[in-house]
Amino acid sequence: MEVVRHLHRCLEELKRNDCLELVWEPDGRERAVIRAMCREFAFSHQRLQPDVAVVLSRFAYVRRDGDAGVLESPEALCRIEFTCAETWHCLGILSRPTSIAMAVAAGQFGIAELADLLWRTRFVELADVAEPAERASWEFHDLLFHWRSRAGRVSGPQGGTYRHMQRATSPPAIKPRMSDDTVLLARPVDEDPPRESSLESLMERRRSVREQDGRAISAEQLGRLLYRVARVQRRLPGEYQELLLRPIPAAGAIHELEFYPVVGRCDGLDRGLYHYHCELHTLHRLATPESDVEALLADAALSWGKPDDPPQVLIILASRLPRLAWKYEGIAYRLTLLNAGAAIQSLYLLATEMGLACSAIGGGDSGVFASATALDPLVETSVAEFAVGSKRG
Repeated sequence: MEVVRHLHRCLEELKRNDCLELVWEPDGRERAVIRAMCREFAFSHQRLQPDVAVVLSRFAYVRRDGDAGVLESPEALCRIEFTCAETWHCLGILSRPTSIAMAVAAGQFGIAELADLLWRTRFVELADVAEPAERASWEFHDLLFHWRSRAGRVSGPQGGTYRHMQRATSPPAIKPRMSDDTVLLARPVDEDPPRESSLESLMERRRSVREQDGRAISAEQLGRLLYRVARVQRRLPGEYQELLLRPIPAAGAIHELEFYPVVGRCDGLDRGLYHYHCELHTLHRLATPESDVEALLADAALSWGKPDDPPQVLIILASRLPRLAWKYEGIAYRLTLLNAGAAIQSLYLLATEMGLACSAIGGGDSGVFASATALDPLVETSVAEFAVGSKRG
């Protein structure tokens, strides 16, 4: 028995490190291969009841990956590679509401096993249950892009891998002139530099600075950053939706972004994850496990190239996308990324003026953020990160 338990532990560790694939053979013949997309993948223990009608999730999609046909979904924690032509036919039937009993009655026995597999891997959903409003807010392309462009549900390399280095040269840094019809523009006079406190000076001096000092950033400095960038200046009446005025711009003045400082070291604040109340200008510490705080800071440290020197404070920008999608169709996620970009540039400029080390973070794990905040990612999810600390020298 101890040998069996040890074997299960070894298999679980292999699965967690993406070293294991599961072969589906419902009738003794290989029909598909299941590959985990993240460490949290596990088959649901709840089997599909024969009389329950299910339908393929509206987020599920099929694509070609090399020589394989793959079924994926941003809601599923695994991908399924089908190795049998008959299984493709069964998959098409599940695009309409179907139950195991209906399939068996029609003599389609293969669908019964497939429907149960897809139920236990979250590729099908109940056909007669109304979709929650938060989930309905997410369009297919928005949810797919969100989970595929952030850590948490991506299998394989992600980030600066230089994957085309052996195939082609990099495009030039400066694009060649497109015509000889040239107009010379006036330049600011170099002998008359902009005032140190001017916006022009800040734009010239803005850099990503990742070298932090031994002393910690202060709560007053963090408060100044959040006040000048994220606070709500006033509420605005809207024709259909309440709007907000902030120091930063946002699509439709909707301002769906929330700010969450992850404090590693900050003079005046305990270590932990906080939510910034943008109207009260207050921080509210969340009951977040230390393991999640550590994971968020460690992920940021890797992203800015200093795994042994995590940011003193990591500001996570989260989107309440349903608020934005309530108005905008087809472009909601694009708009929330534009809004996050405006917020990050504002944080850059203010941090530069304050003499702080600062850098946008290219990575970010929305799965860990969901665990740390206990928030449903369909309601609110992290979309960007910005690191700040005291500047060395």
